[in-house]
Amino acid sequence: MSSQRRRVGPLIALSASVLVACSGPAGYRAVVSASPAAGAGPCASVVARGELPEWARAGLAPGASAPHVFGARGEMVAILLGYPYSAPARPGRPSRILWAARPGPAGADRPSRVLRIEATLVGGGDVVIREVVNGPGPSDIDLPAPGCWHLDLSWSGRTDAVNIPYEAG
Repeated sequence: MSSQRRRVGPLIALSASVLVACSGPAGYRAVVSASPAAGAGPCASVVARGELPEWARAGLAPGASAPHVFGARGEMVAILLGYPYSAPARPGRPSRILWAARPGPAGADRPSRVLRIEATLVGGGDVVIREVVNGPGPSDIDLPAPGCWHLDLSWSGRTDAVNIPYEAG
C-alpha cells in the first residue's frame, strides 16, 4: 500500500448551494448543482449530471445520461447507478458503479482484467481495498462510513482516481 495519496483536485468547502463547472477530458464540460444540504459536502461538486461522453456509452442507449464522475487523468468515468449512495449501504440498495475506461491505443491494454480500488476516506484516513474481477465494468462498491471517498484506481497497467460522496445510511 502506498504511503503517498493523490487527490482529485482541490476540495471546496460549500456553505450554500452553488453551481460548479466540471471539466472532463477532451473539453467535456457539465454544470452541476452542489448543495451541502444533500449531505455529501464538498465531494458533491465532483458529480456531473448529463450526457456521458461517447466513449463511455458502450452498450448504453444513444444520448445516455446519468450522474457520473470523471477520473483526474480522464482515463475512467464512474457512472453512478442508483446515486446518491449511503454508508453503510441501505438494504437492497448497493452502491452500484459502472466503470467505463477510455479505450487505449490498440494493443495498449494488458490482458489482466482486474480493477483494483484503494478507497481513502478524505479527512478520516480510513483505507479500504476493493477488487472488481473482469473490471472495469459493473460493480457494487459499498464503503463503511459516510463522507467523501477518494478512490485510486488501477487496471491493465493504467491508473486514475475519483472522489465519490457517500451519505449517512
